[in-house]
Order: sequence, then structure tokens, then C-alpha cells
Amino acid sequence: MAAHEAARPRSGYGAWTVADLDRGLREGTPWIGWWPDTTDLTPGQTADAILADLERSRVDRPRGPGR
Repeated sequence: MAAHEAARPRSGYGAWTVADLDRGLREGTPWIGWWPDTTDLTPGQTADAILADLERSRVDRPRGPGR
């Protein structure tokens, strides 16, 4: 992603670098639910893995008003 961004004539991330965005998402996103390693999976295989283990994939948490 960094190479792709560097080749663009303008930045899609504003003042953030790709590394800043990556770090912010990794450090600021709570690890809720199952985060399967899909590195070597196609989108279809990822969907199959999730559907094959719905109980593990499900996240039950209260939602606020309007959600």
C-alpha cells in the first residue's frame, strides 16, 4: 500500500502517512470477535471460512440508539 500511495500524484490519507494509518488502526481498533488470518485466502475462501464457523464469527454486543 505504501508503494501504491507513493506513486500517486496526491495523497488519499491527508496529513497521515500509510504507516501512521496502519499503526492507528492496529493500536486503536479493539480486537472484538474472531480475526481469521486470511493472508493466503481468496475472498471466496474467506467468506467460506466465516460461514463455516458462524458461532466463532458472531459478535454479540449492545448497540446504541439508532443502530
